[in-house]
Amino acid sequence: MSAPHPIAVVDLETTGLDEHAGAVLEVGCVLLDSHTLATVSEYSALVDAPAIAVATMDDVVREMHRTSGLLDELDYRRAHYLSGRDPDSVVDPIDVVDRSFARVLDAHASGGRCVLAGSGVSHFDGRWLREHLPRSTKLLTYWSYDVGVLRRVLRDIVHVEPPDLSDRKTHRALDDARVHAEELRRTVAMLRGAGVELRRLAATTYSDAL
Repeated sequence: MSAPHPIAVVDLETTGLDEHAGAVLEVGCVLLDSHTLATVSEYSALVDAPAIAVATMDDVVREMHRTSGLLDELDYRRAHYLSGRDPDSVVDPIDVVDRSFARVLDAHASGGRCVLAGSGVSHFDGRWLREHLPRSTKLLTYWSYDVGVLRRVLRDIVHVEPPDLSDRKTHRALDDARVHAEELRRTVAMLRGAGVELRRLAATTYSDAL
């Protein structure tokens, strides 16, 4: 049996909702061991997005990224790099970030893939990954562990209050990926506990039936 795929908890900060018209501003990823869910590596990169995509951002999105410090950091690093004051402040374009992220995923991939995970990855981040980071996408499973979906299932169908750490999110990619990784750990612990109890009840029911 092949080794389980490691888990890549990914978060992207973008200029909006439309992956075709917008741009990625920041990539964050926490790689987890599939057995223990311990963090084995992290990746973070700012992206030199096209000026037109940044200039046409919705006001709400712009304010979110301004409040988080993302836009200020991008401006600061660009200015220091262009002025020659800090050559290491370079912010790479998306194709360079895609290659560097792909190298990190490839170094940890089992069977050529990591499991895509996060919150909203099944309907948001996954689309942006396919559009803007194709090399990295090839190293991720087409299916995902979406803690946002698990949260809704637990709350709406199982009627159990799920782990929800959304108040810890800063709208910075690596910070939010770390939050989603912890949500995944807590959700899995809850489900494992429920599984143990279900097996105990099933065994008791079977024994009583005999």
